[in-house]
Amino acid sequence: MQTATLDYTDLANQPKYIQDYIAQRAANHEGLTPQELFDEISDHLKDSPNEIMDFLKDYGDEIAVQISHIQSKHTHPELSGDPDNIVLEVSGGDYGYPNQARQENPISNAEAEQIIQETNDYAMQIENQYTDDLPSNLAPEQGSQNFTPDLAASNDLAISNNYDGLAESIYTGMESLAQSLGLACTYAIMRTYGPRIIALFRYIVHHREELIRSHSQREKLVRDCIVPLIQAGDADQVGSAFIVGLLLSLIPGIRELLIAYGLVSLCKLAMKHIKKFVVHLEKHFPRLAS
Repeated sequence: MQTATLDYTDLANQPKYIQDYIAQRAANHEGLTPQELFDEISDHLKDSPNEIMDFLKDYGDEIAVQISHIQSKHTHPELSGDPDNIVLEVSGGDYGYPNQARQENPISNAEAEQIIQETNDYAMQIENQYTDDLPSNLAPEQGSQNFTPDLAASNDLAISNNYDGLAESIYTGMESLAQSLGLACTYAIMRTYGPRIIALFRYIVHHREELIRSHSQREKLVRDCIVPLIQAGDADQVGSAFIVGLLLSLIPGIRELLIAYGLVSLCKLAMKHIKKFVVHLEKHFPRLAS
């Protein structure tokens, strides 16, 4: 398995949206640096931006990880940003909200050990969710079942084994596209489109020869999968343009179909940014680009 040689425990080597999110969380605790907060996260999550975000998430999910203080920052404001005074604590759902219930009371040594153990266990749950995690939500439910890749194919196994690397390369291209449009490529967009784009990429890799040879297969892909995806209620310009650009770059002969379905403007938006995706893939994950 080919992997990048970057030290992922260094926040500077994470995608920009991870850096920004960690900095946003750290900024709520005066004196705490983003890297110090990042150091509190289990290292085994740091090779995956998806795992990091699903672990830290605080965007309305039932379970989230909070930054709790051993000595309350209300009674000891000078320790608010001291990394030795914080623990990451799982809250919500069956965990309850112990940080809020505690109010200004300090965390005892025994309680701190329990919190650390529960958080480590939760981190491992996140890790296990992404083991051999094969995306299937390429398109709305009515079309997605038609495009299930053969998991025995060697290229598909390479994609499965490098899932996070492929996601990182996709983000690089999508971030470039978003910046050219004056838009933000948020985690919400990546969370929605990342698995869809990976599923599409896997399908194209597995069926590329058939798609090149058969006009009917190309039309089926565009009509039954791509058009419903782009017209879905959660459709986003950045994600839609990236998907159409990916089709154009990987499947010769599909341009006429994209024009016929009124998607050519999305192609023009995306093409140079698809090139950045491919360059990033070739540089960091050559097995996927072969």
